Amino acid sequence: MEHNRKFEMGFTLVEMAIVLSIIGLLLGGLLATLSTQVNQRQYSDAKAQLEEIREVLLGYVVMYKKFPCPAKQTTTLTDPLYGKEDPTMCGQEGILPWKTLGLTNERDPWGAPNTTTPQWLGYWRYRVDTNFSTVLTSLTTSFLSNLSIQDSAGNSLTTTTERPAVIIYSTGKNMVPNGLNSNGGTTGFYESEVLLPAYDDLTAWITRPLIMNRLVSAQQLP
Repeated sequence: MEHNRKFEMGFTLVEMAIVLSIIGLLLGGLLATLSTQVNQRQYSDAKAQLEEIREVLLGYVVMYKKFPCPAKQTTTLTDPLYGKEDPTMCGQEGILPWKTLGLTNERDPWGAPNTTTPQWLGYWRYRVDTNFSTVLTSLTTSFLSNLSIQDSAGNSLTTTTERPAVIIYSTGKNMVPNGLNSNGGTTGFYESEVLLPAYDDLTAWITRPLIMNRLVSAQQLP
């Protein structure tokens, strides 16, 4: 009889607390794992999108023998130039002109769509050397903007002959430019680095040799 009464009492408060603690630990670990997996997938998606954008830009230069200028970040949703290249932005950093390029992924995987008052959160950042936003007529087209790519230690990832003519980057999960990218629009120095606590951008660029190779292959230049 005594045994049955103890059985009917069920779990004690201490036992319940232990069970709830175990469940909490299991859920916490599961959520952390899921968060890591989602983050990794987003970065993989961003890299794939960045490569697609790079190829679309190379296709554009083969067709038009120039790269489009950036879109202006101050345009509204009803502005005729919203999402399109703006000639006044040549040589400056702006937004990737996704409508001009015929792209649908104007934002990276973390970006938020623009509303009535555009915030441009997660929209691809873009810059092109001024001399490459006009029709290219020579294999030795010079650079007007001295753009360069460095790592966080200051090592140059580009050279004078392989200077970036085009730069595209994602502001990453925190949706703000990090490292040299935070001031690249002024200095012309941009950063490409492995993911760090203070750097989560993804940067890609196109060099003159690659551009000229594509134009020659397409018989757009001799």
